[in-house]
Amino acid sequence: MKKYIYKLGLFLTLPSIIFLFIFVIYPLLYNVYLSLHEFDFVKATFVFKGFDNYVSLLNDPVFQRAFLNTIVFTLTSTSLELIIGLFLAIIVSLFLPFGKRLARTLITTPYFLAAVTAAYTWKYLLAPIYGLINNLLGIQIPWLSDPVLALISIIIADAWKTAPFFFLIFFAAIESIPPTYIEAIRVDGASTWQELRYVVIPLLKPYMLVGLVIRSIDAFTKCFDIVYILTGGGPGSATEVLPTLSFHYMFEYLKWGKASATALISVISTFALIIIYMRMLRRR
Repeated sequence: MKKYIYKLGLFLTLPSIIFLFIFVIYPLLYNVYLSLHEFDFVKATFVFKGFDNYVSLLNDPVFQRAFLNTIVFTLTSTSLELIIGLFLAIIVSLFLPFGKRLARTLITTPYFLAAVTAAYTWKYLLAPIYGLINNLLGIQIPWLSDPVLALISIIIADAWKTAPFFFLIFFAAIESIPPTYIEAIRVDGASTWQELRYVVIPLLKPYMLVGLVIRSIDAFTKCFDIVYILTGGGPGSATEVLPTLSFHYMFEYLKWGKASATALISVISTFALIIIYMRMLRRR
């Protein structure tokens, strides 16, 4: 009987295994193969390069800048999104007596927009001449052409779109806190700040860590859309990140080996980030 149950279980999981192999394992292995080769367009063959692509990337100032920008973008945007999401969740859940459903709808709307739509929205808002923000300020600020302001603008645009993700997590967590906890500290004469500091915030810490894990991985590997549309990695390489650099190597410079090596370094960095967060979760 156990033998038939085992075969049935294997049969039922076989479609998932095939799907995983075709769309995850095989592309990853092929990417490793490409990263160790370079395509010769004259001979129309792959030439084995070993680790030359990786050595060349590590010594490339553009790659170093892209890697640093990716880290800065990930850390800054996720931190900003966490703060905004936490603030909005506390306001709506604890200090908004009515209209919570409408507030949730308005706050979460940007999160459900397509990344391309959100990026183009901010591109028009930040346009130097006809942009809404510059028209309201009455001055022309080069938001997307200044090296420093361009990266800040991308982080703000990404935070606007993704902060609702943290809002949803924190709002659900606050709503699930037993009312007796808050009533008990109120009976003891605690102020609103003490209520947040000693009851609400400590109970939200596990949710903060889980949200940071998910969002950091997403920001590190999926920041292509908003960066490519707003700045294309420019001016120069001021806003270049690993996904856009891999795209440039693949489709503009036709250096497939370097593009694959860049993508693989991004994947390895993401796994390292996952390990760090998993250790933090275990401590919790």
